Amino acid sequence: MATVLMVCSGNLCRSPAAALLLQTHLPDQVEVISAGTAANEGDAIPRQMRKELRANGLDGRAHRARRITRAMVDRADLIIPMAQRQRQYVALMTPDASERTFVLGHLAALAQAVPPPPGESVAERIARVPAMGAHHLQDMVGSRSGDIPDPYGGKAAEYQASYRIIRDMVSTVAGWISVGDTAGVAQQAHDAPLDRR
Repeated sequence: MATVLMVCSGNLCRSPAAALLLQTHLPDQVEVISAGTAANEGDAIPRQMRKELRANGLDGRAHRARRITRAMVDRADLIIPMAQRQRQYVALMTPDASERTFVLGHLAALAQAVPPPPGESVAERIARVPAMGAHHLQDMVGSRSGDIPDPYGGKAAEYQASYRIIRDMVSTVAGWISVGDTAGVAQQAHDAPLDRR
């Protein structure tokens, strides 16, 4: 089973949301973990982001922030930061990991532009992503065009906007690397109406 590492700064809003969403899209097919480059270990997801997750049927109450480690990076088959700054942090921490590290926004753009990676399983497809990314995303390396804004400490509308960007991008990537019926599951989750109760 492949391991995907989602990374943001505090591991409180963006990366845990992305991890929960991807795990939901690809149950039992991929292990998704998350961490932050400047996380305060043990902190919980803010109430406003938990509300956004809950509206899509996801429960973020058990999550506790973790700081990224070399062991996490070494273990991951694919590393997905939420912004260019975190991609650079991973590259400095473990230079060998650069080739399998792609900002979520750039990865979603790749998924929309090219056919899915070859492979008969999610793990096989994920294994092909680094080569595809290296070939198609050369012009985006170093660009902040794919950065997802950090809503931490902001207003409710900022949490909602950030979450919706993450939700849509994760759905795109999940559909791209999924095999068989999971593509339909990913699309179904993406199309689900937001429950604001």
